[in-house]
Amino acid sequence: MNIQSVLFAIAISVILISGRVSAQSPPAPAAVKNLVAMAGDQQVTLSWDNPNNTNITKYQYRQSTDSGKTWSPDWTNITASDENTTSHTVESLTNDTVYTFEIRAVNATGNGAAVSVSAKPTLPPLTVTWPEDIKGTEDSSLWTSLTSTPPQISVSGGRPSYTYEIAKDGAPNGLSIDSSGTITGTPTESGAFEVRVVVRDAASQSVSDTLDITISPPLNISSIAYKTVEKDSMITPIHLSASGGWSPYTYALSGAPMGISLSSDNIITGSPSQDGTFPITVTVTDDHGSTAERSFKMSVYSKELAEKFSPILILTEHPSIDDRIVLYPEPVEIMGAESVSNLWFSFSEEPNTSGEFQYPASGWNPDLLITYQSYFLTINFSENNFAYLPTKLIYTDSVLIFL
Repeated sequence: MNIQSVLFAIAISVILISGRVSAQSPPAPAAVKNLVAMAGDQQVTLSWDNPNNTNITKYQYRQSTDSGKTWSPDWTNITASDENTTSHTVESLTNDTVYTFEIRAVNATGNGAAVSVSAKPTLPPLTVTWPEDIKGTEDSSLWTSLTSTPPQISVSGGRPSYTYEIAKDGAPNGLSIDSSGTITGTPTESGAFEVRVVVRDAASQSVSDTLDITISPPLNISSIAYKTVEKDSMITPIHLSASGGWSPYTYALSGAPMGISLSSDNIITGSPSQDGTFPITVTVTDDHGSTAERSFKMSVYSKELAEKFSPILILTEHPSIDDRIVLYPEPVEIMGAESVSNLWFSFSEEPNTSGEFQYPASGWNPDLLITYQSYFLTINFSENNFAYLPTKLIYTDSVLIFL
C-alpha cells in the first residue's frame, strides 16, 4: 500500500469517529429565556422559563455590584439545581445596592450562554391594616361589628417578625394583643376608649394608630320580686328589662307554672293553673350571644285555701335574714324556709302596729295540717308547702296573743 492509500484510510477513520462523537455529545445549552429579577428585603429572586432540556445538569449564577466589571462570587453552582430548576433566591444582600446577576445552564458538553439582569434589594415599607368598630363587654370577649370575630391587626411588608405594643394610657384594663396581632383579653372596665397601638418589625420600622374601642357594662336583667299569686287568676304583668351588653335583647322563660308565658313584647303574663311554688328563670341573650339569667319564685295559692285558712305561710328553701311585713289576713310568704321551725318574721295588723314572733307558737299542734288535709281533699297541703298560722294575731305593747 502506498502512502496515499494510508493517508486516505486515516482520513476516513477520523471522519467516522468524529461523526460518532458528534452524535453522542449534545450541544451546550441555549441561553435561558425571560430572566426576571424580583427584589425583596436583602434578597433578589431570579426566575426564568423552563427550557424543557433534559440534557441540562445544573445552573450557575454570579453577581456584581459594579455593572459586571468584577464578579463576587464568580460562577457558583445553584444548589440542587437540574433541568427542571426555574428560580433561585440570592440572599444576604445589601439593601439599596444595585446588583447585576448572570445565569447560565450547564450540561456535559459545556456551559450555555449567560443572560444578565439587574435589581436593587430594598426593605419594603411596613403596612398595617387596622380593625374598625371594636366592641366588647366588661368581663367578656372582644369582637368587631363587621365580623363578630376577635379584632385582627393585619401586617405586611417590612421585615418579620412583628411586635405589638399597647399604650397603657387610655386602654381598658385586661386588654392585650397576641403575637399574631389579634386583640384579645377580658376588659375589666366599661366605657369608650381611645387606644394607641404601635406595630414594629425586625428592622425597627414602626406604624401606629389610635383604635376606638367601646366596652359595654356586663349584661344584666333587672331583679324580679317574689310573686304570690292566685290560681286561675290573671297575674299582674311582669315587664322584663335588661341592661349592658349589646341590644337588641332576646328573652326566654323556663320553670313557670302552666298558664304563665312570655309575650312577644317581653312581658310575663297569664293565669297560673297549678298550685305550688315555682322557681322561674329568665334568660336574656344580647346581640353578640352573651347571656345572663335572673331567677325568682312564684307561689300560686288556690282561692279555696286562702278563704279557709288565713293567713297562709308559703314555705320555700332557707331562712330569710330580711324582716318581712305581713298584712293579715292575706296569704304571705317567707323567702327561704324549708321547715316551719324557729322562723322569725315581722308582721303588721294595723298601719302603725308591728311586732315579731317566733314560729311555731306555743300550743302548735303538729297534726293540725293532717286534720286540714282530711277536711279539704282537693287541696294538697304537703305538695304545695303551705302551713297554717293562727287565724288572727293581736299585738299589744307587751303581749302577742294567738287566736
